[in-house]
Amino acid sequence: MAENNSIENQPEHFVGLSENIIKVSTSLKKPDIPLCIQYCPMANKDNGVHWLSSIKEIRSPYHCEAMLTCGGIKKVIYE
Repeated sequence: MAENNSIENQPEHFVGLSENIIKVSTSLKKPDIPLCIQYCPMANKDNGVHWLSSIKEIRSPYHCEAMLTCGGIKKVIYE
């Protein structure tokens, strides 16, 4: 991700990173912050994608400001 200069390709790299971070975070002891898995069906070229968030409000890292709130909470890991 860091070596890629194209902003258009960053979401593709973020998909794998998000999947790995979700796996790791669900196996650790309870953090001091809330964590939830969020999902947007339109991201990742309409293949859908999950990401980890510390807030329940949807702020998709995959969309521009016009679709920032696209998606929903799939699972609350810690409250």
